[in-house]
Amino acid sequence: MTEQNRFSKKFAEKSTSELENIVGNNDYQRDAQLAAAWELKHRGEISEDDIPGEPEPVKTEKVQIQAKEASNVTDDPSAPLLYHSKFILVYGALFSVFFGGILLAMNLRTLNKTKLAWGVLIASFIYSGVQITVLNLLDQNSTLTVLISMLGVYLIEKIFWVNQVEKNLKFRKRSVWTPLIIAILIYAPLLYFIIAYGV
Repeated sequence: MTEQNRFSKKFAEKSTSELENIVGNNDYQRDAQLAAAWELKHRGEISEDDIPGEPEPVKTEKVQIQAKEASNVTDDPSAPLLYHSKFILVYGALFSVFFGGILLAMNLRTLNKTKLAWGVLIASFIYSGVQITVLNLLDQNSTLTVLISMLGVYLIEKIFWVNQVEKNLKFRKRSVWTPLIIAILIYAPLLYFIIAYGV
């Protein structure tokens, strides 16, 4: 059975050189190239092996382009310098909701949203106070503490950041070393007294 498509009847009237040009020119549609190749095969000009196969899909490149477009991080020197939300979440969960709130407030202050920044500080301070009170009434559990802290940072970010700041805001990532060093310097003596004296 002869292969045919919508171009086959028209291409049967074309010259061999015209058909060869269509097969070798990627500006033509895929069906047109196949119809030209089939006609050349019918005329004995080419073999089955010379008929072009299916083009390779470029899936990996598309995924990489989409991932790059989805990211809000940029190298543009005019973009604001902010702490990444993922770092704030981890930082707040490990150290305290109030510490995470400070970083979020600094981000808002950079964007000239001073009232929101103060709101974050007050909300995170109150949440931390309630958290300490509740955990003192219960048996201390480090896993529970981290989970409650993560919930607190998530809620504060949702209320004061996600709903108030432009979703597609482009920013440069701010270095995490300064807040990490400060938190370690604060918590290291406390940890020492807990271990050494059981305080």
